[in-house]
Amino acid sequence: YEGGANQYNIPNYLEEDCYGSTWLSVAIDDRSDSIGVYTLLKHNAAQDNFNEEDVGVFNEYSTSLVWTSLKGIDPSSISPVQDEPNCEYIINQSSIAEKIYFDNGLLSMTYGELGVRVFKQTEFEVCLTDTGFIELDDSNLCIESYESAGDIDYKSCCENTACPGGMGECPWLEEGFGGVFSSAGGIIPQIHAEFDTPGEVEVIFSKGNTIFSGLKYSNGCVMSILDDDGNIINTNQFAIGYSVTGIHQNNGLLALAAGHDGILLYNLSGSNVSFMGKIETSYANAVKIAGDIIFAATEDGIEVIQIDFTQ
Repeated sequence: YEGGANQYNIPNYLEEDCYGSTWLSVAIDDRSDSIGVYTLLKHNAAQDNFNEEDVGVFNEYSTSLVWTSLKGIDPSSISPVQDEPNCEYIINQSSIAEKIYFDNGLLSMTYGELGVRVFKQTEFEVCLTDTGFIELDDSNLCIESYESAGDIDYKSCCENTACPGGMGECPWLEEGFGGVFSSAGGIIPQIHAEFDTPGEVEVIFSKGNTIFSGLKYSNGCVMSILDDDGNIINTNQFAIGYSVTGIHQNNGLLALAAGHDGILLYNLSGSNVSFMGKIETSYANAVKIAGDIIFAATEDGIEVIQIDFTQ
């Protein structure tokens, strides 16, 4: 852009190289005033020390979750400060974590032959310690050290074991907690739910508290319904005999991409799944539903199929 407000060169925050790692998978929390970008990273080297630039302790080739909040999403905005936090560390995982998906406050992760892990979003600033996590608000943590609650550095209070802010000896009772901090809108750095699956997980999708796990090696798909505490209250395995590479659901219509077997369609009603039919396509890698239109990402490009529900 040239001239006027558009003469500003707004940086592309998504080019950030978080902790020298490779992006494996990305999930989006699309809000009216901001966009949360959750990223699963593959570490290329080990990290075993803490300083102002480095976060976390992780093994070589392990994975970590991080997130960025993009707040300057208005195209007319010229503010150079568009994201806070940027590349906030959440939690380190094994190398078998490969894909993530976010919906309705839950971030789901494929975890290879061990099944699925689910993490929960926080609407508040929280601090995870060895004894659990603490919501950081005006009623606790370091408030005695500042003149007003607005001056509290919650992140420092959470992460430091000594007095935050380099103020020397702490003149109040509580020091920092030595925990892991999560900003509001981020992910609580502890597992909300995890469950095994009858086969290795290839792809993950969720809608509300329902998690769909697409499995490799002709093991089909598993639908797992969680309660608010992360406990499984219902599970259903279907599409056995197919390897699932993509999943999407909209208004009771569930579509599975099944490689050489094309697109499988199911009717979804509560915890019940009933087969509707199969659409022949080239090798199907992914699928998405928009009304009565099926978009299939295949080895030969995008195939667009319109469905007639009256037949």
